[in-house]
Amino acid sequence: MNRFIRAGAAVLLLFLLTGCWDRLEIEERIFVLAVSVDKGKTRHQGLSDYDLTVQLAEPKALSGKTPSNNVQPVWNVSVTGPSLFDCMRTLATRVARVPFYEHLQVVIISEELAKEGVERPMDLFLRDHELRRKTSLIITEGKAKDVLKVHHKLIPVTGMYLSRLTKESILKTAKMPRHSTIGTFSSNYRANRNSVLTRVEPHKNQVKMAGGAVLNKDKFVGWLEDSDIRGYRWVVGSVQAGNYVVVNSGENSKLEHPVNHTTYEVKNMRSIIKPGVRNGKPYFNVLIRSEGHVGEDGLTSNPTNDEIKKIEKMLNLQIKKDTQRIVRKMQKPFGLDIFGFGEQMRRHEHAYWKRYEKEWDDIFKTAEVDIHVDTSIRRIGHVK
Repeated sequence: MNRFIRAGAAVLLLFLLTGCWDRLEIEERIFVLAVSVDKGKTRHQGLSDYDLTVQLAEPKALSGKTPSNNVQPVWNVSVTGPSLFDCMRTLATRVARVPFYEHLQVVIISEELAKEGVERPMDLFLRDHELRRKTSLIITEGKAKDVLKVHHKLIPVTGMYLSRLTKESILKTAKMPRHSTIGTFSSNYRANRNSVLTRVEPHKNQVKMAGGAVLNKDKFVGWLEDSDIRGYRWVVGSVQAGNYVVVNSGENSKLEHPVNHTTYEVKNMRSIIKPGVRNGKPYFNVLIRSEGHVGEDGLTSNPTNDEIKKIEKMLNLQIKKDTQRIVRKMQKPFGLDIFGFGEQMRRHEHAYWKRYEKEWDDIFKTAEVDIHVDTSIRRIGHVK
């Protein structure tokens, strides 16, 4: 009897252990590394079509192995349709393999399309389970598809090139927004906040990734230069690394060159924003503290404490000047709060915020912002 029970159980297990029924071999996939979205020429019921370009890559191209001479490692395919979902389904008529989006590195949106709104084209990327919210989201002034045509001499796959450039730039400089991803944009948009996304400019064999695009909720309203982004990141406290160059025009006779440049390398910093209400109007005290090293020039081999203090004072003045400039620029002419001042009011002055939340953009234009900067030079290096 037991023998028959065991035999029956074994037969039932054959139906349960069916293996990977939805398995798809890697040879049947093709990786999507970058996507560009432009405004199409035709319109349907007042909405523009999308001109979608996807950059497809052979798995061998990512592994470092040399593909066959008859197979190109990278292929840019363009399709047009009323929705991105429709465009991606249209790819089935052009590509003989299944596009795989989990390796998507970057999404590029054209300025022309961003003026109509970024939320609509981003809807698919936020809903699809294959797409990661940490995927970079960047804006370009011309056609987004032109960025994918750039052929870097060292990194021929444009999607990988843009991804590495983004990561390295954030670690080495403060000239581009720290958080420029699909997920960050979505969080800001759902919370009715404005966003700053990375700006990219294509050239023949390289791209320039510096500066930023300002979005009023989800609509593009203007560009910021890389110096503006640096000041913006000082205010919000997101400067991980970077440098500041100040003119050292000291009168100290020990200096070999009376006028010189001192480069300050930022090692860590913090920004504290304290909101308040005075006479019925909001005000903000911003305290910026930073520590760093002297990266280059400007000091004698044995500088005195007074010389170091003088450079710290010059740094304080320069950083304050840059941060005040970007605050004034966003108050007028932009009239948009990109610093999170409204969020600080919501947290600490909730009664005021509930009363004037819908009028915040107009109130922000005249808000008082007082900035204090305190920099400290910890190391000056050793010069023989």
